[in-house]
Amino acid sequence: MSVPATAYVGDITYYTPSEGSCGVYSLATADVIALSYRIMANRANPNQNLKCFSKISIYNPRTRQTN
Repeated sequence: MSVPATAYVGDITYYTPSEGSCGVYSLATADVIALSYRIMANRANPNQNLKCFSKISIYNPRTRQTN
């Protein structure tokens, strides 16, 4: 299933992950991101959110690189 891309602007920081909105615990060594509750827009069961386990791209305008 392909979902149209949406661009968001924000700051990159770091944190120690634990159980998240998608209902799983992430290891401290895992590559995870946190989205605001507005972007997640969870319904009754947040574990079924289509954003859970989605692949994202991060663009750095200074280096013009996408990861």
